[in-house]
Amino acid sequence: MGGFCWAVSVIYQLVVSYLNGLDLLLLFVDFDQVKWIFLSLLAAIICGIFHTKYQEKHQIQQEELSELKQEYTELKETLNTLYQSREHLTAKILGFEKTPIYIYNMMKSLHHNHPDIVLDQLIKVVADYFGTKQVGIYMYDYGTNSLELSDYTSEDLTKNILLTEHSYFYKRLLKKQSVIFKNVTDEDNAPMIAGVIEKNGEIMAILCVNEVAFDRVNAYESEFLQCLLNWVSNCLEHAIKENNSESVKVYG
Repeated sequence: MGGFCWAVSVIYQLVVSYLNGLDLLLLFVDFDQVKWIFLSLLAAIICGIFHTKYQEKHQIQQEELSELKQEYTELKETLNTLYQSREHLTAKILGFEKTPIYIYNMMKSLHHNHPDIVLDQLIKVVADYFGTKQVGIYMYDYGTNSLELSDYTSEDLTKNILLTEHSYFYKRLLKKQSVIFKNVTDEDNAPMIAGVIEKNGEIMAILCVNEVAFDRVNAYESEFLQCLLNWVSNCLEHAIKENNSESVKVYG
């Protein structure tokens, strides 16, 4: 751009000199004439440098602006996704039947001063929560390594279970001491889900749910039932201390 302007100015001087009848050779020999050509050349170079710098700066700013627009578009899409997720989760929470009120009432019903009532309520709560009638609580006997049915919702449940080396489900449960689901390697008569009830850190009883809908076999239900059993263990310890009676079904 600067070179073009300088060439135009030189041509202009040549044309003017020619029209005025001046000697064109003097433009390139006479110092008074040549200095203007060099001055215009210097001005053209300076203008060219500034023009180039401006173009580079403008190009960099355009690239930065393009990147900012792209980032803005991506952030806007992410924000829209988050809004949609929030609305989806809000709708899911509002439609979830196990509301905080429901859970609070569930926990409240398990807090009682009599151990037998705590276990009776646990049976009702679990049966209602999983929508099943195949729920039982077995007392664990360390001496005979057996389970004896204590509280239940169905007469079809096995009354006594002697644990052997082939009781893979119960062996895994007693070792893990947390809620587990039945898998393909377990015995056929094992419950679908079970968890332990502790007293002073030792296994006192086992909660067994023989029938559970397939869509309820997931990590959330396992964690929820574990929290419920932990709460029941605390309620039982409190009830045993409050009741202090040997006539109850649990170990006092």
